[in-house]
Amino acid sequence: MGKKRRRSGSGRTSKWVYGVLGVLAVGAVAVTAVAMQPRTPETTIAWNRDHTALPVDSPEPIPVRTQLVDVMPRLRDMSRPFNIVTLGDSTGAGRQTWTALTGEWIGQKYGRTVKGSQWDIHSEPNGYGPVGWNLSEGEGAPVTYWNGSSAAKDAVYSLENLDELAPLPGESVDLVFINHGHNHADYELLPEARDLIEEATARFPNAAIVVILQNPEREASPHRETQRMGVAKLGRWAQQQGYPTIDVYTPFSEQDVEALLDDTLYHPTLEGYKFWAGVVEKALDDADPSAS
Repeated sequence: MGKKRRRSGSGRTSKWVYGVLGVLAVGAVAVTAVAMQPRTPETTIAWNRDHTALPVDSPEPIPVRTQLVDVMPRLRDMSRPFNIVTLGDSTGAGRQTWTALTGEWIGQKYGRTVKGSQWDIHSEPNGYGPVGWNLSEGEGAPVTYWNGSSAAKDAVYSLENLDELAPLPGESVDLVFINHGHNHADYELLPEARDLIEEATARFPNAAIVVILQNPEREASPHRETQRMGVAKLGRWAQQQGYPTIDVYTPFSEQDVEALLDDTLYHPTLEGYKFWAGVVEKALDDADPSAS
């Protein structure tokens, strides 16, 4: 009798197991069918939107942050110094990049003297070089641009070296550009950039903390999709947190990216940097359109 009961129980269990396995098999076939569909750019975007761990919408109100419209009109006061800091990677490092071009534009728009300093990762210790940039000659108190863009570095580096990258009283900083993305895995960019942004927010209470959504990479780049996903996540979080963003990714994507980027697959050409600077300058101009 015991054996019969055991066999009877085993039979019921087998039927139950087979039923579950059948359901799982059907589900697996469906998932496999979806996974094997061609991954065009459009379907890739939709798939990522549905299945990647993007930040969820917060039920909390969007925090009030200092915006570009709050800080750009300060440049009209010729007696007032104006301080800019960029914390980023090599896409902003150098006299030919969008950072310097934007500094020139600010000087021309407001008739201000603009002086710049470039962070040097090759000096020991890393620091700002003794020779700066004369980006614009004008009147009044100077606009000072601390370009902390650092080749091959990520947001962790910017955070760890923040005291040296922004060597001035935090209350005196007016504008901060956060320009990271290419040196991060997609799952690393958001948490690491978030730490930097939150520290910059606390450190520079009077500044607009502007998140740059970086340019895409060329088709041949093995990191193209990773970088796209990272930028998308960062942009969504920044907007949910009330930070001003400047979307460089989308305008680049609407152009011939291959022609705007060099053989490194992600650094802009000279024309690409002019295009990037134009996107940033439009955002700054829109924040204070009545200035001459």
